Amino acid sequence: MLGSSGLFMAGCGSSSSSAEGGSTDEEPDQRACLIVPGESSGAYPADGSDSANVLANAAVFRHDIRSDFGGDNTQDGAPLQLDLTLLDADGCAPLVGAAVYVWHCNAAGAYSAYAGLHQADHRSASFLRGVQISDGDGRLSFATIYPGRHAGRATHIYARVYRDDSLNQVLLTTQLALDEDTSEAVYASRVSYEDSAATPATDHTQDEAFGDGDQAQRLSLADDGAGGYVGRLSAALSVL
Repeated sequence: MLGSSGLFMAGCGSSSSSAEGGSTDEEPDQRACLIVPGESSGAYPADGSDSANVLANAAVFRHDIRSDFGGDNTQDGAPLQLDLTLLDADGCAPLVGAAVYVWHCNAAGAYSAYAGLHQADHRSASFLRGVQISDGDGRLSFATIYPGRHAGRATHIYARVYRDDSLNQVLLTTQLALDEDTSEAVYASRVSYEDSAATPATDHTQDEAFGDGDQAQRLSLADDGAGGYVGRLSAALSVL
């Protein structure tokens, strides 16, 4: 865990968006208000802090992040619809116009825009990275795949919240946790996850981000009825 600022789990309701970007009402999130802590951006942020910067490309603003920006190199994996609802912690009003940058590894545990360390050369790729803007209800959605894993980490997704689409003011960088029983089932179900299946699991209690508790960072996962999953998180940002 890094720092004490973060997201507040919203006891004032939760909703999801369809894979096409529409919205459907869901049952309210009954969890107590929990602060989602700030976390590191890891070794593969591609945000300009090193030689890689996908945020400089306007194509990063997209709903479907499964392919490279040009539409090719689509990543194989179990479909995951990631639905987020952002609220202002002051009164739980929708947080409108915030930008969320999401990135994660592919089914084999590799990240686009980088080479070396544990992976092959993907420096020319931009898969599984994208930015969405919260709508008038504070909602946004990504179409992606269930992430794989790499050695030493529990399965996770990075998320950074910016105040607006200028991407100048960072409100929070955090990591989202996925249930490891679900992860094991996914990794056993598709050949594309064979590298992840062969990588020893890291228990959340031993993970660098989730070792001090993951309740506020864990996605609520549901079967989508078509071989994939829907992951939801409703969160209220403390906006200064």
